Amino acid sequence: MQSANPQNSTPTDVKSEDVEVWLDILCLSSLFTIFKINHRQNVKCIYYYLSTDTMNHLVPWVSMVIGKPFIQFTHMDYGRTFSGETSVAEKIEQTNRNMVDELISEWRTNLDVLDFLGGNQFDEELVVRHLGRLAWRYLLRPIELSTVSSLYNTAPSILLLRQNPFRKFIEQKFSDRTFEFFNPPKFRWSYTPRPYHSLDADMTMMRAYCGGPVRQLARTVRYGFEACLSGLRSVPPLAESIKKNRIAVLRSIPFPFSFDELNDMYWWPGSRIEADSITIITDVSPLTQEDRNLARRYGFRLLHLAKPFWRASWLKPDPNDDIVPGPGMGLDIQELACMAKACSLVWGTESTFRSWILFNLKIFELHVHNRARLFTRLGISIIWHMDDMLGEGPFNHQAIRICGGVSAGSHFSNHIYNVPEVEHLEDIAFPWGDLYQRQFFNRHKHMDIVTAGFYQDYKLAPDPGTAPAAYSGKFIISFLDQGMYTDCYLSPATHLEIWQTLIEMLNEMPSIIIVWKPKRNSMVRKIMDQLPEIEQLVADRRIHIIKGKSDTIKTAPSTAANISDLAITAMFSTAGIECWLSGTPTLFIDLSRLTRHFLPVEFHNRVVFDSLEALKRVVRNHVDRDIDACVKLSGKFADDLDPHRDGRAFQRTGCYLKILQQELETAPAEVAVKATRARYRNVC
Repeated sequence: MQSANPQNSTPTDVKSEDVEVWLDILCLSSLFTIFKINHRQNVKCIYYYLSTDTMNHLVPWVSMVIGKPFIQFTHMDYGRTFSGETSVAEKIEQTNRNMVDELISEWRTNLDVLDFLGGNQFDEELVVRHLGRLAWRYLLRPIELSTVSSLYNTAPSILLLRQNPFRKFIEQKFSDRTFEFFNPPKFRWSYTPRPYHSLDADMTMMRAYCGGPVRQLARTVRYGFEACLSGLRSVPPLAESIKKNRIAVLRSIPFPFSFDELNDMYWWPGSRIEADSITIITDVSPLTQEDRNLARRYGFRLLHLAKPFWRASWLKPDPNDDIVPGPGMGLDIQELACMAKACSLVWGTESTFRSWILFNLKIFELHVHNRARLFTRLGISIIWHMDDMLGEGPFNHQAIRICGGVSAGSHFSNHIYNVPEVEHLEDIAFPWGDLYQRQFFNRHKHMDIVTAGFYQDYKLAPDPGTAPAAYSGKFIISFLDQGMYTDCYLSPATHLEIWQTLIEMLNEMPSIIIVWKPKRNSMVRKIMDQLPEIEQLVADRRIHIIKGKSDTIKTAPSTAANISDLAITAMFSTAGIECWLSGTPTLFIDLSRLTRHFLPVEFHNRVVFDSLEALKRVVRNHVDRDIDACVKLSGKFADDLDPHRDGRAFQRTGCYLKILQQELETAPAEVAVKATRARYRNVC
């Protein structure tokens, strides 16, 4: 475990003085504020997280002029540094969630929000959750600095942050800390992310935090411009004979459409839903020829809302699908008024709480009405999506309600992260099991919840696969890793520590073989560069690597599990759950102790391990065929993950959607869902 106050990371040449300054972004504006602070107080040193590209070159000179060290903070492993019993990573997430929930509660009685809801008859939950998702981007960095500095510093500290619409709220929640604020950029700051820091690399989050009012204005105007282009070549209306009750699949995966890979439409085969009643809508990447060919082969309609708009090739469209720039529809009078009002509010969004709310409410109204007109033109009555991040979800859910339809969806991942971005607000939710209903389907009142099972369970082979002949008679252990981030649960140091333990096992137990299925192909090189002995173990056939086609087109975890006697995975991951559901005994490494909240106590250091020594002992017991060491997936916890485990999740989901599509032909949404629920129990 890393110390909460790692003295060995603190520079030895810093004189002990009065205060430390903790800074989110080093830029010209924050530098002037540092000069002011140093003028009135003795500053010990300045810890900063990010620096603009301009300031990167000036840091040594500025440090010499001011006579204080500027230190870019990369010293703490958030998943292995603890505040009491809680890791820093988890504490930051939980604080962020609590603060966002408090804001959401406040917005339910906010007069501006209530006026907006009354004037538009929008769903309160969708609106306030959308605002919460946006607020998260402004709160996370201040929470992170406050949490980390309180554990790391050796002197009183001043937290220096960019001006923030939630300034008063932040100061109120951290009343024991000293804050100062500097002006945000007019457009945006350009910076280089720190290696292995997930938040720095989260462009959606950091574009908001490092952006200014001119950027907000530019984004709003660009949306209007793209909508005008859409108006020049908008989506052609469907013939009345095929217009009603179509299903729109809002595709969220940016690689070729295939039922053999991760797929939003896993439920379609065997569902008896007519292919020509399905429209696939995507804006996540340029369409590939493979996408077009498969859509044409199955009979789906494919609509690409190209972003940025110049990818649309809108002057030379493909006759077999619709490629439309931007949002897909032009702007009507109401939407033009929304856009004009939003532009008038933009200048106060970075500093004034009320302006921020009013601006984002107008943007919500603009997007919802435009998307509702698109759904109406396409004859959509059901939208389906599986994106585990909210993204444009609230826009789409509200838009389909305006059209008299419903939203439905499931989830790709076994999410254990407690962040506002990971929420499901569909009218009809399809969680794998009750555990997921409790974890992230519990913050919204759904019209119906259908525990359909793990969406890719049809790929989980009931019998073990065939291991390479060279491994005959060996005990095969598959290892499935996860992403490496210092500011999350699994840092590069933790990965190396796990790998050193695996290498020790290989040296101590000659009968074992490790089948390594990396999260991404690129991780193989990163790990081998740090531990070159792995290359020799690969050459000696002690380690076998299963790679995907690319970093995004991956091999299914069950491919490794089905040739293994035992699976090991970092964290309580989706890959590990898939191995466990496939019938392979699976062990989970949780050095951040995150899973203690929801896993049975008896799993501790038998299935889920916060000690690598305990993991080694249990692995040895498995290798020795100790039956007592094997904890099989069964009983109540198994039912919590997936109550079915029969390979038919796709059939249950498809059956429900088929019935719902039929009921919506003659009944309004709430009546149709109630009738679908009754028929589903008898038919599916």
